Amino acid sequence: MRLARGLRDQRPNTGCSYAELAARMGLHTTALQRAASGQSVPSERSVRAYAIACGAPVDTAMDLWRQARRGRLRSAGPAPASPQDIDGVEMLRAALRELYEVAGRPSVRVMEMRAGTGRLPHSTGPSHRARPDGAA
Repeated sequence: MRLARGLRDQRPNTGCSYAELAARMGLHTTALQRAASGQSVPSERSVRAYAIACGAPVDTAMDLWRQARRGRLRSAGPAPASPQDIDGVEMLRAALRELYEVAGRPSVRVMEMRAGTGRLPHSTGPSHRARPDGAA
């Protein structure tokens, strides 16, 4: 994986161990090791922190990360090209999954910040529905 190789190539320039880089960035050592392992696509936060800690160009690291995310999506199967092509729940799931992945798998907090305060509804689960036994 080009992303992992790109990250690994940067660490020797620092003269630091993974533990030292992790401490510098406030991450766990294993997060940085996983990011450079190539076993999976790491989080955006890990890649960004790794690049910053190594003094590497963050834009380059993020470009490699986006390419890795897109490659992972292609291996999961094609999503519909446009909303008009969605035919059924499975295709809707695939399209939403692709959008979520392309956006960098943001947390709920990040999605709320991007949408603007109060724009995304909060779900508290089934407690807002009437219970089958009639209790409140």
